[in-house]
Amino acid sequence: MKVGFSGRPAPPRDMRVPLGSTPRERMQRYLSACSELKLGCLEVPATLLFGRGDWRNQFLSACTEPVRAEARPDGSPVDVLVRVRFADGVDAPSSGPSPGRGASLAYARHLIRLFGGTIVTLQFRASHASMIGESHVPPGGPGAATVGLVVDFADQAAVQAAARIVRKSRHYIVLPSLPIGRDSIARAGRQVTRALTVCNNENGGGEIFIYLTLPRPGSGSTPISSRNCEAILEAAADFQSSRGSDVGLLFSGPGAEKLAYDVARLASSLYPASAGPDSESDLVTRIGSTVKIRDVELGLDMEYFIVPPEQASATNGLLSSESPVGRAIIGQPSGSTVQVVAPGGPVTYELLEVLNK
Repeated sequence: MKVGFSGRPAPPRDMRVPLGSTPRERMQRYLSACSELKLGCLEVPATLLFGRGDWRNQFLSACTEPVRAEARPDGSPVDVLVRVRFADGVDAPSSGPSPGRGASLAYARHLIRLFGGTIVTLQFRASHASMIGESHVPPGGPGAATVGLVVDFADQAAVQAAARIVRKSRHYIVLPSLPIGRDSIARAGRQVTRALTVCNNENGGGEIFIYLTLPRPGSGSTPISSRNCEAILEAAADFQSSRGSDVGLLFSGPGAEKLAYDVARLASSLYPASAGPDSESDLVTRIGSTVKIRDVELGLDMEYFIVPPEQASATNGLLSSESPVGRAIIGQPSGSTVQVVAPGGPVTYELLEVLNK
C-alpha cells in the first residue's frame, strides 16, 4: 500500500530548483520531496513539469536528455501521476476526419513516461466521452504511459462512461475519487472497498489509485479523524491482501500533504509488513503470479500465469483472473485448497506454489 497526495510538494532544502529549470530537474525535486516524507505516490499538474508550451516542442527537447528519473533511496520508486487538463490533453473533435486528433495526449503519455511518471490523469465527466474519439485508443505506441480517468465515484453516469472506454482499450484505467470527512467510520471503509472493487473489475486488476478528497474550510463537513483514516487503511489493506492488487491512496484538497504524511506514518505502524518484499500481499496469488496447482482428484499438476481476461489463453498457460479457477485462487497463498464449481460437480485444487514478479 502506498500513500501520497495530489499537489505540489514543498521541496527539501537541498533541492531548491532555480527559475528556468528543466522538467527533469523539477521531477527530481518532487521525487526527493516525496522520499523525504516517506511517501510512495504523488500527482502533480503537467504545467509544473512542462510549463504551458506546446507538447510537441517539449517532446523534441526532452528526447535530447538522458532518460530515467531517480528512485527512492530504499529502492521502492515513487509512483508519479501527472494531471493533464482535458482541454490540453485531448484534441477537440472536429466535423471531419482529423489526423492530429489525440496527438496532444500521445505526446503527454510519452513525455510523462520519459521523465519517470507512470500515469497520465484526466479529470473525467460523462460529457468527455465523445471527445476521446470513436476508437477509444490514444495514439502513442508501446512504452507510453497509461491514461487514468479520474471519476467522481458519486457520478454514476461518469463511472459508466469511463468503464465503457476502459473495456474498449486497455490504454485506459478508471481511478475513483471519493469525498471524505463527512462519512461515518464504517461508511468510509465501505465506500473505499466498493470503489476499489469496481475499479479492480473494470481495470482487470493491477495497480489502483484512489483519490480521497478533503473538505474545504467552511464547507460544514467534519474534518477527517484518525479513526476514519484507520478505517480507510484497513479497507485498503484488506482489499490489497484479498485481490493481490497494489493500492495507492492519494489525498487531495486543503492540507492534503500533511495528512498524507500522517497517514503514511500510521500505515507503517499498523501494517509494517505491507511495505516490505516479504509482505503477505506479495505471497498471495494475484495478476502477474505464476502458480502451480494440482487437481486433487486426478493428481494432475498444472502451471499457469495469471493474466487479465483479454490476455487469457489456457492452451498457452495464460489463465484469466476472471475464470472460475482464477477467481478461486486470487488472494490465496501457497498451500491453500480451493473448490471450483464445474458442470460435473465441484473440483478441488491445491495451490502448490505461488511465484510473483
